[in-house]
Formats: sequence, structure tokens, C-alpha cells
Amino acid sequence: MADMKQHLRETKAHAKGLERRIKKLGGGGQMTQTAVGKVMAAAKGPLHMIRGSGEQEEMLKNAKTEYFNEHEEIATYLAIETLAERVGDRETAKLAKGIRREEERMAKFLEGQIKSLTGAVVIEEVPSAQRKVTSGSRKRSVAKRPAKAKPARRPTHVS
Repeated sequence: MADMKQHLRETKAHAKGLERRIKKLGGGGQMTQTAVGKVMAAAKGPLHMIRGSGEQEEMLKNAKTEYFNEHEEIATYLAIETLAERVGDRETAKLAKGIRREEERMAKFLEGQIKSLTGAVVIEEVPSAQRKVTSGSRKRSVAKRPAKAKPARRPTHVS
């Protein structure tokens, strides 16, 4: 949850940075509102995970949707970064690259959430008799051996 709140703060900062950059480049009006609106809409997405019903399957569905959205954002910022580099706009390229890296970190976090939530769905929905143990979580059963008899101790001195 802390990661989601951090990402929301980052996304709001992305919107402000983009708005400043668009204005500096001479854009504004509808273009600025549309770009910033899209960023802010994307920022609200992760909140659905926090507000979920608590059912693991619904949370998994939300995580998958957010994962998809993050990759769309990554692609968008990669395109902006590349375009800016090709026209010699280093400042915009740097801004887009920084934002893209933050989006990539969020996607990596969501990847972990998807794995974890999928495991939780399996536990919640699949009867234990039908579950397979993965090699990473397999517990070894160690056969107990009878304890060896210890030799009797001899006294070191006689009284």
C-alpha cells in the first residue's frame, strides 16, 4: 500500500512536470488539459487496488489491469523520450526518461503483486488436494533416524 501511495505522489508530480514542460514549449490550452487529465486518470487507477473488496481474485484482476496500464504509460514515455532526443530537446527527453523509470519500477512492483495474489487465489479457490507444490516452496521431508546410542561415560577419577 505504501508503494501505491508513493506512486500516486509520483504520478501527480509527473502531471505537474509535463504541464510545465508543455507550457514552456509553447503548448497549452486543450493540449495541456488533455495530457494532464490522462496522467491524473492513470494516477487514480492504483487506488482501486487499495479500495478492493478484499477478495483475492478481485485484487488480482485490479493488479493485472494496473500492470497493463503501467506498460502503456512506459511505452508513451519511451516514445516521448525518443522523439525529444531526435529533435534535440534534451530537457523533455530527461523528464520523460525519469518518468518512464518510475513507471517501470511500479510495473515491477505490480508484477510481484500479481504473483503473490495469484498464489492467494490458489489458496482461496483451489482445494488443497488439487494444489501442486512448486519447486521453490517444496518442503523436504526428512526421515527420522533412530538416535545412536551414546557410549557410557567412564569416570575420570575414582574416589
